[in-house]
Amino acid sequence: MGFILKESRERGLSGDERRALIKDQVTRKK
Repeated sequence: MGFILKESRERGLSGDERRALIKDQVTRKK
């Protein structure tokens, strides 16, 4: 989870993009 926040900060993603990224990470883990 911390990794995702770090990634989004470095890329300067918006809230929606960050949410999509988190959702993508969660679905990939399953």
